[in-house]
Order: sequence, then structure tokens, then C-alpha cells
Amino acid sequence: MVKVGITPNTIYESLWLQKAGVSAKDQRFQGLAEDYIRMIEKAGGIPVVLPLTEHLSEVQKLWSQLDAFLITGGFDIDPTLYGEEKSPICGKTDTLRDIYEAALVRYAYDNDRPMLGICRGMQIINACLGGKNYQNLADVTKHSHMFAENERNKPVHLVAVNKNSLLEKIVERPFMQVNSFHHQAVKILAPDFVSDAVSDDGVIEAMHAKDKDFFFAVQWHPEMMYDDADQLKIAKALIDTCSGEGEKV
Repeated sequence: MVKVGITPNTIYESLWLQKAGVSAKDQRFQGLAEDYIRMIEKAGGIPVVLPLTEHLSEVQKLWSQLDAFLITGGFDIDPTLYGEEKSPICGKTDTLRDIYEAALVRYAYDNDRPMLGICRGMQIINACLGGKNYQNLADVTKHSHMFAENERNKPVHLVAVNKNSLLEKIVERPFMQVNSFHHQAVKILAPDFVSDAVSDDGVIEAMHAKDKDFFFAVQWHPEMMYDDADQLKIAKALIDTCSGEGEKV
């Protein structure tokens, strides 16, 4: 079966973890929403949660044993990755995760390994490969893309799927209903990437690398909607690419 390495979040000191008796003061955790694991399993893959570590040369031995990678959502990305100073409107960042995922993106890209980015995952792929991101979408868009109080699998807006794009080949639809939990997004696509979908206010909602079999990312959270057949097709496309069955543009 296809083994998919999945990046986690760093979870800093949390009072509720202390109260639950599973954390000491100042203890840090690395964790992953279960939705990502269940989505990869349902798509036919084996999820492998990757450790965030500074020992990048050593961890490449683990990466080399995996078939594909999934970069998940999480904290904001340090804008120095795409050549900007951090604005007060940029949220909390995670230096260890930024460094780790930047190395993983470059490893996968240079070695033609399939990769799927989700939300933050799309933004860091873009930043690491030469694109630029918005630090705060509210400054440039007509409506919010952050619906943090909504049920995670509830769609909140439409995206238009670009004709002849990889996403269109995957879902075979001109539009998709998606959820939305982000205040940052792609501003300028990395040089080798093209847009696969946009929202009605012009936000790039999906992208793929032109010269790769599957180096693809979406701005919404299909893992939270994996009970929807069209959303699951995105993870299935990652798995199928590793099996030689995926769509090509």
C-alpha cells in the first residue's frame, strides 16, 4: 500500500492539557487532527505521522521510504520565507515547522515525489518554491475566508474549477462547495505552478506544478469533508499517482 508522510502541528503549553493530567508545565507536543489520518486511510493509503525535527539530514532517511507526502494546515508561515517582513496582522508562526516543511517541499519537488498541500500546506509550498502570499486576506478581499465557528465539514462558499486543470480532471466538475478556515492565501503563484480554482473574490483556491505528476494543493480542508465523494477524490488522486493510476494534465 501507498505510504503517505503527514506533517503535524507543534502544540505549545496548554492549560487544558495540564488540567487533563497529560501535560507538564512548559511541555510541548506534536499533534495531528485525526481527519487527515482517516482521509488517507479511506483513500487507500497508509498514514505515517512525521516528526518535526531539526535533524533534517537524518530524517531524509525516513522520507526516502515513503511514497508521497501531505502537508497539513496550522499556524501562519513566517513571511521572511517569501521575502517580506512580518506584519502585525500575521498570526503566530512556528520556526521549527517552517524549516522542516521547507526542506520537505524541496526534497519532494527535486525528487519528483507526489505531494498534497492543504491550507497552510498550499501556502508553504508556494512560498518555498518562489511564490508570495497574502499575510491577511481581509485587506484585499470582499468577504472573510475564516469561518472558525462553523462545523468543519460544512461548505461555506463555491470555488470555480478552471477548465482543463488537474482539479477538473480529478473531480470532473466546474464548481465545488468548500469549507474555509484561513486568513492567508497565495498572492503570486510560484513560477512552475498554475491555478486550478478560484473563489468569487479572486482568491486562488487550488494549484498544481506544471511539470510534476502530482504536486497539488488546495486552500480549503478536504480532510474535514472526506465523507463527501468529490472531496475524497483529492486524496485518492494522490494515492493513485503513486500506483500509476493518477490523472495527468
